[in-house]
Amino acid sequence: MNSPALSRYRIDLDTGCRQFVHVPSLLREGATEVFAVSDRRRVLLPLSDGVSVGPEIVASRFHVSAPFGTGSLYRLSSGERQFLGQIQSWDERYQTGKAWYLGRSGATSRVALFINDHELAGLAEHTETSLRLIPLRQVGAFLNGQDAAIATHATCLGLWHLDTNYCSRCATRLEIAAAGWELHCPRCGEIIYPRQDPSVIVAINDEADRLLLAHNSAWEANFYSVIAGYVEAGESLEGAVHREVGEEVGLEVDEVRYLTSQPWPYPRSLMLGFSARSRIPYFILDETEIDRALWVTRAEFMELVASRQISPPGPSTIASNLIENWLGSPIVRPQDNYL
Repeated sequence: MNSPALSRYRIDLDTGCRQFVHVPSLLREGATEVFAVSDRRRVLLPLSDGVSVGPEIVASRFHVSAPFGTGSLYRLSSGERQFLGQIQSWDERYQTGKAWYLGRSGATSRVALFINDHELAGLAEHTETSLRLIPLRQVGAFLNGQDAAIATHATCLGLWHLDTNYCSRCATRLEIAAAGWELHCPRCGEIIYPRQDPSVIVAINDEADRLLLAHNSAWEANFYSVIAGYVEAGESLEGAVHREVGEEVGLEVDEVRYLTSQPWPYPRSLMLGFSARSRIPYFILDETEIDRALWVTRAEFMELVASRQISPPGPSTIASNLIENWLGSPIVRPQDNYL
């Protein structure tokens, strides 16, 4: 099966050099590639106003230069540097958890930055290209595999910094280390690493090879997906599949098989995709979480999507990947269904 949208490419994170990399120095050099994301899981792209998100989107690449640590940001355009504006100094940005090392591409270092709407407005004043922050879940599938991977790493790491400020043992303010990949407690010596929470997601088929789709009561009225949930403490992945399916739709499944995985920073999940089979097609909904479910054939699924009776998971999701693996082809969506 094809890899999920955010897992198509493995970038060189240069893990062995993190302890020796000084991120502000990289940002003051000219051969550093910068990828900017926001604290709202959005990716900075050059995109004209009124242009819809779709397969034609190409990721923005920024090269930076700040000779005296002033925080000048440039974009490389047709071989010439285009000044975009001033932002928070590189040293301050790194020390506050808003700049991190993302490895190398050949001789070029990669750094990720967190920017906010105010900084975006300042940058936009200095370029003819419209700069926009687009949600990762909306744009991930339309970036090339490398840029999607960079954006995902940057978003996950940035959100970890945003949420992790004090030592859980002694409540001391943490200090950034390892080029942004570790947090150290100066008082008790605790070292904290980025975390992801494992979640299982499963495409369930019955003996007629129909797919089970479910609707969560918190979702939009016509949005359907496959069953998913967090792994409990001390639980195996397969155990989580059996438990979640039993809790949400009252089915017993067998032939549980691991298929693929994808990071998903909503808020910090690692989605582990499975397939499973139910011998009995009669489900019992838990109703507090899942209020509707249905079995669909491939033809029924395509008709329901085409007629907008159901809205499937967006193309950046692993759920979409699992459904397409069962379907045997890409989901044909209405033009505006790219969320």
